[in-house]
Amino acid sequence: WFGKVSGGVDVFFVISGFLITTSLLSRFESTGTIKFGDFYLNLARRLLPLAILTLSVTAILSYFWLPQTRWLETIKQFFASALYYENWQLAFNSVDYLAENNEASPVQHFWAMSLQGQFYLVWPFIILLIILIYKYLLKKYSLRASSLIVFGLLFAISLSYSVYKTSVNQPWAYFDTFARIWEFSLGGILAVIISKISLNKLVSLSLGWIGFISILLTGLLLPVSTMFPGYVALIPTLGAMFIIVSSK
Repeated sequence: WFGKVSGGVDVFFVISGFLITTSLLSRFESTGTIKFGDFYLNLARRLLPLAILTLSVTAILSYFWLPQTRWLETIKQFFASALYYENWQLAFNSVDYLAENNEASPVQHFWAMSLQGQFYLVWPFIILLIILIYKYLLKKYSLRASSLIVFGLLFAISLSYSVYKTSVNQPWAYFDTFARIWEFSLGGILAVIISKISLNKLVSLSLGWIGFISILLTGLLLPVSTMFPGYVALIPTLGAMFIIVSSK
């Protein structure tokens, strides 16, 4: 209602990276394996029923409420959302001069869920890659140290790309999966190191409030819709990290 866009999606990605990394690494450390079939089956059970319900109801309402001239573009958006590539659909629309005046579709907000789905699809394989690197290349390091190295590289590469792409084509960068990987990686880094962090109550309380205020003011003071997800997105993402750390 302030007419602004918040940095909430960026916070969402950090938390997702933190939770899924914690889950997968803990599962491997306790069982010695990652059951990909179980992981993806549980993921489908959790995501698909509500997603299908939401898209179905919205499709029916769109048929009655939207003018016929918007049906073709809306159908494209529904397919993109159902198959979890809505962010790329919007990215291509943003850079297409002929499409830049398109009205927002009823499912436009699925872009964040699409990016999330792509992350869930790829991240277990990244964890598997880390396990292989740990076993065969970095034997002198622990699994979590190996994870920290890989996540650090992903963070640095993706953030560098994000800063560059945001500076030359911000509308594209906003929806670009590769310009957002660093946010998930930041959550992964925190998942690896959080067990080693020990803070006194005053520092913990201060970090929590700093993080909360950083997130709150991001959407109020910064034009998220025109500046993100470059280096400015570090403000809400680090704020999210501070809050998680302060909860210890």
